[in-house]
Amino acid sequence: MIKIHKLTSAIVIALGLFSAAPAPAANLELVGRELMRMLQDSHYARLPFNEELSARFLERYLATLDGDKIYFLESEVLEIKRRHERSLHVAFSTQKIMPIARSIFKVYKSRVESRVGYAKYLLRTQKFPFERDRSVPADRKDVPWPADGVALQKVWQDDVEALLLREIVRRERLKGRALEEGKPDPFRDDPSPKEQLALRFDRMLKTVKGTTDEDIANYFFSAVTKSYDPHSEYFSANEMAQFKIDVSNELVGIGARLDTNDQGEIEVQGIVNDGPADRQGGLKLGDRIIAVSPENDGQWKDILFKPLDKVIGDVLGRKNAPVGFRIRRMVDLSLIHI
Repeated sequence: MIKIHKLTSAIVIALGLFSAAPAPAANLELVGRELMRMLQDSHYARLPFNEELSARFLERYLATLDGDKIYFLESEVLEIKRRHERSLHVAFSTQKIMPIARSIFKVYKSRVESRVGYAKYLLRTQKFPFERDRSVPADRKDVPWPADGVALQKVWQDDVEALLLREIVRRERLKGRALEEGKPDPFRDDPSPKEQLALRFDRMLKTVKGTTDEDIANYFFSAVTKSYDPHSEYFSANEMAQFKIDVSNELVGIGARLDTNDQGEIEVQGIVNDGPADRQGGLKLGDRIIAVSPENDGQWKDILFKPLDKVIGDVLGRKNAPVGFRIRRMVDLSLIHI
């Protein structure tokens, strides 16, 4: 039976769902060594772990962290490559791979912090009249790394302006559609376009600051697997749980497709036909989950600005047990879903 209780600004919904027990924390160095063994012994390609492959590992890891080349400078990338691109294959066998992955991520994290700070400064202080006739690359993977801080600031100025223009155009299009249908402005209660973009940067920063060792290992081992073979994939324990929910009936979950929005809330973007949420009728498309009670006992965990893979265990709950969700329900959702 679903329970719905009115609160001051939210609704509590308890849903039954099914889950396997969470996996214990892994020794990440042993995981890396086992990954190397499986790729060498069990993969059809049988590529040797050598300096050439090591360079590919590093190139892919850098692309995973900064594929758009908006954080690292060219000099930083060259120094990282000088130190590590010929030795990663050895670090796997000596179980010293995580210090390298962490050290590179530490540089990336500091760059994200400074770049996001600059972007929010631009949003606070700059006017964007959008009067100049110019273009911004939509895909930066083939452009060179910025040569210096001045070049990098120019990249961020262009990107912030392009993101802001895109948000303004999106809103105007949906406002026009609402006006044609005689409906109110769907963004009347939303933050301004600048505020919305600042929230997106806040979310990005909180995600990076909340990165764990397991996350870093996931980024790095995924890069290793993909550079070894683009058709192979490395899954962390949480990603495997989500994958099983998506493609099989092994884990039913709540029967809803979830994603994180720019406000840091987990948003219901789809409901599986005849799944628990569909049968009980409590969750609706567009509901924003802001807290979870894994035991449905009134003990709430705040999940704002937490990546979905970090809270998947709480969202799934225990097998055959109800889970409590505190949600924020939006109005006029039909106007903003396209």
